[in-house]
Amino acid sequence: MIPKHASDEMKEALPRIDAHVEAAIETLRAYGPSAAWSAAVDATIAIHRGPKHLLRAQIVLLGSMAGGAPPHGEAIERFASGVELLHLFMLVHDDVMDGATMRRGRPALRIALTQADPGLDWQAARDMAIVVGSALSMLGVRRLLPGASGAAGAIPASDAIIESLFHAGAGQFHDLLGFRGLGGDEASLRRALVDKTAYHSFAAPFAAGLLLARPDADTNAAIRWGEHIGVAFQATDDLADLVTPPSITGKDGLRDLLLGRPSLPLLLLRERAKGEDASFLASIAGKHPDAGPLPYCVSKSAVVMLTKHTARQLAGAGIRVNAIGPGFIETNMTAPLQEVPELGKRLLEGVPMGRMGVPLEIANTALFLASDESSYFTGEILHPDGGFFTE
Repeated sequence: MIPKHASDEMKEALPRIDAHVEAAIETLRAYGPSAAWSAAVDATIAIHRGPKHLLRAQIVLLGSMAGGAPPHGEAIERFASGVELLHLFMLVHDDVMDGATMRRGRPALRIALTQADPGLDWQAARDMAIVVGSALSMLGVRRLLPGASGAAGAIPASDAIIESLFHAGAGQFHDLLGFRGLGGDEASLRRALVDKTAYHSFAAPFAAGLLLARPDADTNAAIRWGEHIGVAFQATDDLADLVTPPSITGKDGLRDLLLGRPSLPLLLLRERAKGEDASFLASIAGKHPDAGPLPYCVSKSAVVMLTKHTARQLAGAGIRVNAIGPGFIETNMTAPLQEVPELGKRLLEGVPMGRMGVPLEIANTALFLASDESSYFTGEILHPDGGFFTE
């Protein structure tokens, strides 16, 4: 398979790299005699064959060209296949951690295992997927290591990729932690984004390709370039996830954003939001304790806590304190969502009633709270939201 946007110089090597990756996965079959193991290999190959860019392989080849060497040849193609296998390992583990059901339009490995054996419980399938992912990582490392007659730059190139795995591991760790403990400032969040994605996917492959071509090359500039390009690419990719069906991406990026679980690039973009954009995002994420760094959560949830605390303090005096937490209402603030048909459609998929509210419905909620009809309500946050905040 040749990615449709591959440059002409790389089109010779990429099909061979793709074949190297599949052949490596196929070698796993010999290690396990069970039908379940064979099903895991089949499912992994199916994911590999799904739509993809071979992006990291292309970055390795680009680094080789930057060093004055050709973007093809047995050694660099084997190396690039190792980088792609390591990426596949990370995808498998990411799907386990995210609970994803699809990857590249195919069933995620955990799902494929339960489909092959309906008697398999989800926890066993999850653990088996982790084992297969770890095997993929070993396949990748094996292809990075130089043979007895390896090129002079093979060892530093391999070291650059292995170093990137530590960065990616730390980034994934803090992703699971919700990026708590990083300080909450933009510089810290950006560093975590570089670790989780940009360094592994762009900076290290480019530096490795450069080292394969020129073992004495100074890679500092290459790594800086890769980090900048990687951050920009990941932000663009995550924005695309907001309007791409989950059946293709394997996870519902829009739903995660609306429930206060944004990816790191979107978290950074949200931190930069101003005015009405910031108010809009706060209104839909303020309820959720995992919405972001502690200052963000506290500021966006302040009205909720203030309402409940004040209600307790004033109840004895016969004063009721309630608040309204609207969902998606047809206003100027939500107009951009309605102007992008696919985004509007995806948004409404998360609203059980299947539509936006209208301002009159918020006014009616306020009228109810101000009337004697709500005489036994206090400390409540009412959500006219079509079921979006159903818990």
